[in-house]
Amino acid sequence: MKTMEAVPPPRGVAWLDPELARQSQFIRIPRFLAQPEAQLLLDAAERHKERHENTPGWYGGDQLGKLYLQDGGLPAVLEPVVARISKLVRRVDREHWGVLSEVGGEIEPRCVEFHEYSEATKTECPVHVDTGSLFTADVMLSPSGQFEGGEMLGRQWQPGARHLDSPPPFEHLDCLVFLSHKAHCVAPMTRGLRVVLVIEFWQRGACSGNHRCMGQCVQPACTTGQPEGRQPIAERHCKRQRTSTRSTGSQESRVHVSYTHLRAHETPEHLVCRLLLEKKKK
Repeated sequence: MKTMEAVPPPRGVAWLDPELARQSQFIRIPRFLAQPEAQLLLDAAERHKERHENTPGWYGGDQLGKLYLQDGGLPAVLEPVVARISKLVRRVDREHWGVLSEVGGEIEPRCVEFHEYSEATKTECPVHVDTGSLFTADVMLSPSGQFEGGEMLGRQWQPGARHLDSPPPFEHLDCLVFLSHKAHCVAPMTRGLRVVLVIEFWQRGACSGNHRCMGQCVQPACTTGQPEGRQPIAERHCKRQRTSTRSTGSQESRVHVSYTHLRAHETPEHLVCRLLLEKKKK
Protein backbone atom coordinates (compact mmCIF):
# COMPACT_ATOMS: atom_id res chain seq x y z
CA MET A 1 0.00 0.00 0.00
CA LYS A 2 1.39 3.34 -1.07
CA THR A 3 1.81 5.78 1.78
CA MET A 4 1.15 9.48 1.41
CA GLU A 5 4.20 11.64 1.98
CA ALA A 6 3.76 14.54 4.36
CA VAL A 7 3.65 17.88 2.59
CA PRO A 8 6.25 20.23 4.08
CA PRO A 9 4.96 23.60 5.26
CA PRO A 10 5.52 26.50 2.87
CA ARG A 11 8.43 28.90 3.24
CA GLY A 12 8.89 32.49 2.16
CA VAL A 13 6.48 35.04 0.70
CA ALA A 14 3.69 32.49 0.34
CA TRP A 15 2.93 33.20 4.01
CA LEU A 16 1.95 36.77 3.10
CA ASP A 17 -1.26 35.46 1.58
CA PRO A 18 -3.95 36.23 4.21
CA GLU A 19 -5.66 32.88 3.57
CA LEU A 20 -2.45 30.97 4.27
CA ALA A 21 -1.48 33.29 7.13
CA ARG A 22 -4.80 32.37 8.75
CA GLN A 23 -3.44 28.82 9.16
CA SER A 24 -0.20 29.97 10.81
CA GLN A 25 0.39 29.88 14.54
CA PHE A 26 0.92 32.50 17.20
CA ILE A 27 4.47 31.90 18.47
CA ARG A 28 4.70 32.39 22.23
CA ILE A 29 7.95 33.25 24.00
CA PRO A 30 7.26 32.99 27.75
CA ARG A 31 8.47 35.84 29.97
CA PHE A 32 10.51 37.36 27.17
CA LEU A 33 10.51 40.84 28.68
CA ALA A 34 12.15 41.65 32.02
CA GLN A 35 10.14 43.58 34.61
CA PRO A 36 12.45 46.65 34.42
CA GLU A 37 11.86 46.75 30.64
CA ALA A 38 8.11 46.56 31.18
CA GLN A 39 8.35 49.44 33.66
CA LEU A 40 10.16 51.55 31.05
CA LEU A 41 7.20 51.04 28.70
CA LEU A 42 4.66 51.90 31.39
CA ASP A 43 6.59 55.07 32.31
CA ALA A 44 6.86 56.08 28.64
CA ALA A 45 3.08 55.72 28.29
CA GLU A 46 2.51 58.03 31.26
CA ARG A 47 4.84 60.64 29.78
CA HIS A 48 2.99 60.34 26.47
CA LYS A 49 -0.31 61.02 28.21
CA GLU A 50 1.10 64.07 29.97
CA ARG A 51 2.61 65.44 26.77
CA HIS A 52 -0.68 65.09 24.88
CA GLU A 53 -3.01 66.06 27.70
CA ASN A 54 -4.30 69.12 25.82
CA THR A 55 -4.10 67.66 22.31
CA PRO A 56 -7.61 67.10 20.84
CA GLY A 57 -8.23 63.47 20.00
CA TRP A 58 -4.89 62.24 21.37
CA TYR A 59 -6.52 59.56 23.51
CA GLY A 60 -10.17 59.40 22.60
CA GLY A 61 -12.69 58.84 19.85
CA ASP A 62 -11.85 55.89 17.64
CA GLN A 63 -8.40 55.63 19.24
CA LEU A 64 -9.66 55.22 22.81
CA GLY A 65 -7.17 53.16 24.80
CA LYS A 66 -4.36 53.38 22.22
CA LEU A 67 -1.12 55.40 22.39
CA TYR A 68 1.60 55.63 19.72
CA LEU A 69 4.84 55.60 21.70
CA GLN A 70 6.92 56.37 18.58
CA ASP A 71 5.37 59.86 18.39
CA GLY A 72 8.16 62.41 17.92
CA GLY A 73 10.68 59.61 17.62
CA LEU A 74 11.00 56.52 19.79
CA PRO A 75 12.28 57.52 23.27
CA ALA A 76 15.95 56.58 23.67
CA VAL A 77 15.18 54.50 26.78
CA LEU A 78 12.86 52.29 24.70
CA GLU A 79 15.24 51.73 21.78
CA PRO A 80 17.00 48.71 23.37
CA VAL A 81 13.65 47.12 24.22
CA VAL A 82 12.29 47.54 20.69
CA ALA A 83 15.60 46.38 19.20
CA ARG A 84 15.46 43.20 21.30
CA ILE A 85 11.90 42.50 20.17
CA SER A 86 12.94 43.13 16.55
CA LYS A 87 15.77 40.61 16.92
CA LEU A 88 13.32 38.09 18.36
CA VAL A 89 10.91 38.61 15.45
CA ARG A 90 13.69 37.94 12.92
CA ARG A 91 14.64 34.75 14.78
CA VAL A 92 11.03 33.53 14.86
CA ASP A 93 10.73 34.20 11.13
CA ARG A 94 13.87 32.17 10.38
CA GLU A 95 12.58 29.25 12.44
CA HIS A 96 8.97 29.20 11.26
CA TRP A 97 8.23 31.13 8.03
CA GLY A 98 11.36 32.27 6.15
CA VAL A 99 9.70 35.41 4.80
CA LEU A 100 12.76 37.66 5.15
CA SER A 101 15.05 35.05 3.56
CA GLU A 102 13.07 35.49 0.34
CA VAL A 103 12.10 39.14 0.63
CA GLY A 104 15.50 40.32 1.88
CA GLY A 105 16.23 43.58 3.64
CA GLU A 106 15.70 44.74 7.20
CA ILE A 107 12.53 45.34 9.21
CA GLU A 108 11.65 48.53 11.07
CA PRO A 109 8.89 49.31 13.59
CA ARG A 110 5.89 50.71 11.74
CA CYS A 111 4.15 51.59 15.00
CA VAL A 112 4.84 51.03 18.69
CA GLU A 113 1.39 50.95 20.28
CA PHE A 114 0.42 50.90 23.93
CA HIS A 115 -3.08 49.44 24.42
CA GLU A 116 -5.21 49.72 27.56
CA TYR A 117 -8.35 47.60 27.82
CA SER A 118 -10.74 48.60 30.60
CA GLU A 119 -14.31 49.74 31.15
CA ALA A 120 -13.10 53.33 30.70
CA THR A 121 -11.43 52.70 27.34
CA LYS A 122 -12.32 49.54 25.40
CA THR A 123 -13.06 45.97 26.40
CA GLU A 124 -12.43 44.11 23.13
CA CYS A 125 -10.90 44.39 19.66
CA PRO A 126 -12.81 43.08 16.60
CA VAL A 127 -11.21 40.62 14.20
CA HIS A 128 -8.78 42.29 11.79
CA VAL A 129 -5.44 41.92 10.02
CA ASP A 130 -2.50 44.34 10.26
CA THR A 131 -2.54 45.12 6.55
CA GLY A 132 0.73 46.29 5.03
CA SER A 133 2.99 44.98 7.81
CA LEU A 134 5.04 41.77 7.79
CA PHE A 135 5.14 40.73 11.45
CA THR A 136 3.38 41.77 14.66
CA ALA A 137 4.67 41.29 18.21
CA ASP A 138 2.43 41.62 21.29
CA VAL A 139 3.86 41.82 24.81
CA MET A 140 1.62 41.39 27.88
CA LEU A 141 2.31 44.11 30.45
CA SER A 142 -0.50 43.31 32.90
CA PRO A 143 0.31 40.93 35.78
CA SER A 144 -1.56 37.64 35.90
CA GLY A 145 -4.91 37.98 37.66
CA GLN A 146 -5.27 41.70 36.92
CA PHE A 147 -8.02 41.03 34.36
CA GLU A 148 -10.41 38.34 33.15
CA GLY A 149 -11.36 37.58 29.57
CA GLY A 150 -9.52 39.41 26.79
CA GLU A 151 -8.11 36.26 25.17
CA MET A 152 -6.14 36.65 21.94
CA LEU A 153 -7.87 34.65 19.20
CA GLY A 154 -7.18 33.78 15.59
CA ARG A 155 -10.77 34.37 14.45
CA GLN A 156 -13.84 36.32 15.47
CA TRP A 157 -14.93 35.71 19.07
CA GLN A 158 -18.31 34.01 19.51
CA PRO A 159 -19.98 33.25 22.86
CA GLY A 160 -19.59 29.58 23.77
CA ALA A 161 -17.53 28.74 20.68
CA ARG A 162 -14.38 26.61 20.86
CA HIS A 163 -11.46 28.34 19.19
CA LEU A 164 -9.16 25.59 18.01
CA ASP A 165 -6.65 28.07 16.57
CA SER A 166 -6.38 30.24 19.68
CA PRO A 167 -2.83 30.93 20.88
CA PRO A 168 -1.12 29.49 23.94
CA PRO A 169 -1.69 31.27 27.26
CA PHE A 170 -0.66 34.90 27.02
CA GLU A 171 0.72 35.80 30.45
CA HIS A 172 2.68 38.57 32.12
CA LEU A 173 5.84 39.55 30.16
CA ASP A 174 5.12 36.95 27.44
CA CYS A 175 5.64 37.90 23.79
CA LEU A 176 3.42 36.62 20.96
CA VAL A 177 4.87 36.89 17.45
CA PHE A 178 2.67 36.29 14.42
CA LEU A 179 2.27 37.12 10.75
CA SER A 180 0.60 40.51 10.43
CA HIS A 181 -1.81 39.17 7.79
CA LYS A 182 -3.16 36.54 10.18
CA ALA A 183 -6.67 37.47 11.27
CA HIS A 184 -6.84 38.05 15.02
CA CYS A 185 -8.98 39.66 17.68
CA VAL A 186 -9.19 40.27 21.43
CA ALA A 187 -12.21 38.64 23.07
CA PRO A 188 -14.38 40.76 25.40
CA MET A 189 -12.80 41.45 28.78
CA THR A 190 -15.07 40.96 31.78
CA ARG A 191 -13.11 42.84 34.44
CA GLY A 192 -9.83 44.57 35.29
CA LEU A 193 -7.12 46.27 33.24
CA ARG A 194 -5.40 44.58 30.29
CA VAL A 195 -2.27 46.43 29.08
CA VAL A 196 -0.41 45.25 25.97
CA LEU A 197 2.46 46.53 23.85
CA VAL A 198 1.87 45.98 20.11
CA ILE A 199 4.62 46.52 17.53
CA GLU A 200 4.06 46.10 13.80
CA PHE A 201 7.16 45.60 11.65
CA TRP A 202 7.50 46.49 7.97
CA GLN A 203 10.26 47.54 5.52
CA ARG A 204 9.51 51.22 4.88
CA GLY A 205 11.48 52.79 7.71
CA ALA A 206 10.70 53.57 11.34
CA CYS A 207 7.73 55.87 11.94
CA SER A 208 7.96 58.96 14.15
CA GLY A 209 4.38 60.23 13.92
CA ASN A 210 1.38 60.01 16.25
CA HIS A 211 -0.41 57.57 13.95
CA ARG A 212 -0.18 54.24 12.14
CA CYS A 213 1.66 54.95 8.88
CA MET A 214 0.10 54.00 5.56
CA GLY A 215 2.96 54.68 3.15
CA GLN A 216 2.71 58.32 2.00
CA CYS A 217 2.75 60.62 5.01
CA VAL A 218 1.25 64.08 4.74
CA GLN A 219 2.33 65.10 8.24
CA PRO A 220 5.67 66.89 8.81
CA ALA A 221 6.30 64.76 11.92
CA CYS A 222 6.74 61.61 9.85
CA THR A 223 8.32 60.97 6.47
CA THR A 224 7.57 57.26 6.12
CA GLY A 225 3.80 56.84 5.97
CA GLN A 226 0.48 58.51 6.32
CA PRO A 227 -2.12 58.55 9.09
CA GLU A 228 -4.42 55.62 9.64
CA GLY A 229 -7.50 55.91 7.47
CA ARG A 230 -5.73 57.60 4.52
CA GLN A 231 -4.88 54.95 1.95
CA PRO A 232 -2.00 55.39 -0.50
CA ILE A 233 -3.05 55.26 -4.15
CA ALA A 234 -1.48 51.84 -4.66
CA GLU A 235 -2.62 50.26 -1.39
CA ARG A 236 -4.47 47.19 -2.70
CA HIS A 237 -3.16 46.85 -6.23
CA CYS A 238 -0.63 44.39 -7.56
CA LYS A 239 -0.55 44.54 -11.37
CA ARG A 240 2.07 46.50 -13.27
CA GLN A 241 -0.46 49.15 -14.19
CA ARG A 242 -4.12 49.24 -13.34
CA THR A 243 -6.87 51.64 -12.34
CA SER A 244 -7.23 52.69 -8.72
CA THR A 245 -10.80 53.45 -7.58
CA ARG A 246 -11.34 55.66 -4.55
CA SER A 247 -14.67 56.81 -3.14
CA THR A 248 -15.32 60.55 -3.15
CA GLY A 249 -18.68 61.14 -1.50
CA SER A 250 -21.31 59.49 -3.68
CA GLN A 251 -19.01 59.43 -6.72
CA GLU A 252 -15.89 57.47 -7.58
CA SER A 253 -12.72 58.85 -9.13
CA ARG A 254 -10.21 56.73 -11.08
CA VAL A 255 -6.48 57.36 -10.97
CA HIS A 256 -3.98 55.56 -13.23
CA VAL A 257 -0.85 54.45 -11.41
CA SER A 258 2.50 53.65 -13.05
CA TYR A 259 4.56 50.52 -12.39
CA THR A 260 7.38 52.70 -11.03
CA HIS A 261 4.99 54.22 -8.52
CA LEU A 262 3.72 50.82 -7.46
CA ARG A 263 7.28 49.56 -6.85
CA ALA A 264 8.08 52.68 -4.83
CA HIS A 265 5.12 52.02 -2.51
CA GLU A 266 5.07 48.22 -2.64
CA THR A 267 3.28 46.51 0.23
CA PRO A 268 3.60 42.80 1.15
CA GLU A 269 0.42 42.12 -0.87
CA HIS A 270 1.96 43.73 -3.96
CA LEU A 271 5.20 41.80 -3.40
CA VAL A 272 3.38 38.46 -3.39
CA CYS A 273 1.63 39.29 -6.65
CA ARG A 274 4.80 40.60 -8.33
CA LEU A 275 6.90 37.58 -7.39
CA LEU A 276 4.19 35.20 -8.57
CA LEU A 277 3.87 37.07 -11.88
CA GLU A 278 7.64 37.11 -12.42
CA LYS A 279 7.86 33.39 -11.57
CA LYS A 280 5.07 32.62 -14.06
CA LYS A 281 6.93 34.43 -16.84
CA LYS A 282 10.12 32.39 -16.37
